[in-house]
Amino acid sequence: MTIAIEKNADPLRSLLLVLVAGAIACSSVASAETLRVGKVAPNSFSFSLIDLGEKRGIFKANGLELETTWLGGGARLQQALAAKSIDIGFGGGVDMAFIAKGLPVTGVAAMAGAPDLVLAVRPDAGIAQIADLKDKRIGVSSPSAVAGWMMRELARQQGWEPDRNVILVGNAPQAGWAAMRTREVDGIVDNLGAALEAEQKGLGRILVQLRDQFRDFHMYVIFARTDLIDSRPELIRAFLKAWFDTVAFARAHRKDMVDVAADVTGTERSLNDKIYDAQMSILSADGRFHPAALDTIRRSVVDLKILDREPDMATLYTEKFLPR
Repeated sequence: MTIAIEKNADPLRSLLLVLVAGAIACSSVASAETLRVGKVAPNSFSFSLIDLGEKRGIFKANGLELETTWLGGGARLQQALAAKSIDIGFGGGVDMAFIAKGLPVTGVAAMAGAPDLVLAVRPDAGIAQIADLKDKRIGVSSPSAVAGWMMRELARQQGWEPDRNVILVGNAPQAGWAAMRTREVDGIVDNLGAALEAEQKGLGRILVQLRDQFRDFHMYVIFARTDLIDSRPELIRAFLKAWFDTVAFARAHRKDMVDVAADVTGTERSLNDKIYDAQMSILSADGRFHPAALDTIRRSVVDLKILDREPDMATLYTEKFLPR
C-alpha cells in the first residue's frame, strides 16, 4: 500500500498517515496463517510449484505463509504428519494405504496423475525396446517402492514372471547411476531430469517414459492432517485454492516455472525447459480423484505389501475442499 504525502502537508498529519499505513501493513502480515508443508523429494520439478507459488505471492494472496520442509521419502512424511510436525504433505498416491493402517490424515487432492519417472538404460546394454528387458538388472529406489512395483507391472504386461524375468536392484539414485557406470545394472528408474542429464553425459538413454505405460494412476496426492481438517477447514480450502492457482499460473507462464524449477532442482535451465511439457501434462488442474487411477492404487498397495488386502479407497480421501 502506498500513501502519497503532499509536499507542504502538515507534519503531524503526515506522521499519522505513515503510522496508519504501517498499522495496515502489520495487520495484513499478522492475518496470514502459517502452514507447515512437507514434500517427499527435494529436487522434483512438480514440487517446485510450491516455491513458484511462494515467489509469486499466490499463497500470500490467499492469506497463507508456508514453512516448507523436505522429508526424504514417504515414510518420513507419514511420520511427520502423525507427529503433527507438518500440516500438509505432498506424498505418493500409494501412501493413501497408510490411512487404512491408521495414519491420521486424509487425501484432499490428487496432485498428479501418470508417473513422472522414466526407465533409462545403458547405451551399451543392447536394449532397444521393452521386450529386451527380460532377465536384465534394473536399479530402483527399492523393490518394495512404487518404482519396483512399476517394473513388475511392466514385466506382467510382457507376459513374464515379474519376480524372475526382471531383476530388481535396490539403490539410492546416485548409487544406481554409479552402478550403471560399472555395469552392475543394465537400467535404472529415476526422474526425467536426472535421466536427461545422464543422456547429456552419455551415461544412459531413456527407453520408456512410465507415464505412457501407467496412465491410470495418481503418482502424487496432497494430504492433510485430520485434526486440522476438523478444526480449521478454511485453511485446507485456502491452501488448495492457492495450489491450483499456482498450477494455472505455471501453465500460463512457462519461463517463470522453468526458472524456479532450475533454481530448486539444480538442473540446468535448458533441461527444465524440456521437462516442462512432460511434467505439466501430468499435473491435475482440479485435484479430482479418478476411479481408474484409484483402482490401480488399490491393487498396487497389496503387491507392495503395504496392506494384505485391497482397501476401500472411498474412505481414504475427500474432494470437499477442492475449488469449484
